[in-house]
Amino acid sequence: MRIDAEAYRAGLRCLREFRVRVAAASEAPVGDNSSAEQRELHALAVEFCRTAAELSFGSAPYEHSPLSLVTEQLCAEIPLALEYNEQCFDAILVRAGTRARDIDLTELGFLMYAAEEAGVRLSRTWLLLLDSSYRRRGKLEPARLFRLCDYTAAAQRMRDRARLRVPDLLKAARAERPAELPRCSRLGHCPVCDGPRHEMSRDDLRTLGGRRASVREWYRAGYRRISELPDDLPFDRQQHVQRHAVVSGHPQIQREALQSFLERLSFPLAFLDFEAFGSALPLYEDVGPFERVPFLFSSQILKTPDSEPQSVEYIMKPGPDDREELCRALVAALLPIETVVVYDATFERAVLAGLSGRSPQFADSLRAINARICDLLVPFRSLWYYHLEQRGRYSMKTILPLLCGFNWSDLTVQDGRQAAELYVQLCLRQSPLDKAEMQLAELRRYCRRDTAGMVALYRALRAASALQ
Repeated sequence: MRIDAEAYRAGLRCLREFRVRVAAASEAPVGDNSSAEQRELHALAVEFCRTAAELSFGSAPYEHSPLSLVTEQLCAEIPLALEYNEQCFDAILVRAGTRARDIDLTELGFLMYAAEEAGVRLSRTWLLLLDSSYRRRGKLEPARLFRLCDYTAAAQRMRDRARLRVPDLLKAARAERPAELPRCSRLGHCPVCDGPRHEMSRDDLRTLGGRRASVREWYRAGYRRISELPDDLPFDRQQHVQRHAVVSGHPQIQREALQSFLERLSFPLAFLDFEAFGSALPLYEDVGPFERVPFLFSSQILKTPDSEPQSVEYIMKPGPDDREELCRALVAALLPIETVVVYDATFERAVLAGLSGRSPQFADSLRAINARICDLLVPFRSLWYYHLEQRGRYSMKTILPLLCGFNWSDLTVQDGRQAAELYVQLCLRQSPLDKAEMQLAELRRYCRRDTAGMVALYRALRAASALQ
């Protein structure tokens, strides 16, 4: 058994999670699971080191190659190791991000510790990050796409942390079962200590939302059930409503507030959902790293509260930047609409603002659509409706199955991240041509399920607001 960087990061979070990962890693087949984008990112990084390193290091480019660090207890690999003296290297980690994260610095520290244990000297450690100001102009240009950042000092601090932590991890790896190890402090959020939240009882204290510091304090005091909590504790509003739902065994409904919200919706209504991707390597002209690019919208239009919804959708053909046609279809469908209903408006507002900024001919229409948005999340976030099985969560993936029986389990595509990854694969021609049309149909089906779900959710709120 050897500890690698991924297992080490898990061990910093939770010893039980670390033990599970170590066991799984020993049984997993070895292979390259990197995506086409990750492979292209690495190839561009190699080109950067070959052609642009002189500008960054102030000297001629070094020889670069992967460097394996293996001891009896540790294993790590530096994808780009630049050798400028015998057994003395600079280590470069390539990251599909525009800024250094804690996990990146943690990994640099682990690499420095592993190198030390393997008898290899690392002079400096670097992160090769994407430049957020970069905009694609023709072929990708590594010298402009990347920025090289020296994090040697931070890595040295993280190396010292690894020296202290690794002995504890080696002891944990020898435990017979993960349950023998101490619980972590991520109450209600650890996949190993707590398990999936939907499998916990609705009375489980770990599902209580609101101020997490309070929940941890009550858990340390010995409380395990929401219904056990005394009335005089300083509950915030969310905790008060959730506790009342659990104790009473009934949903908490503020009918006047719901009615007021629903009365503000003017017909015809359109329920709108976008799917978008943000790739590390820009696929289109004048697009930067991780810039949000919508490729699909679905809308269900209601002319009256009880009418059958009319479905309108548009998906861009993978490859060319066809956002102008997407705007044209969107404006034609939604400009006559009085109210545009979305779930969690932050995303849709940002997409519409981005489209209006790049398509001047549709800008006024898109801004008008944006101004008519009504957020279906508001009644749930404001606690005008709280289902006793929500377990402190408010996402549509949580709410819709509870109120309407909707779910996504029968679909090939089941969430927005998966939809974005599939579309990028189609753009990069990773999917066989005979499967491309079927996969586009699956993307449309997923987005349509979201908007059909919003229609069902709207009608469920109408019914709840009318109950006596």
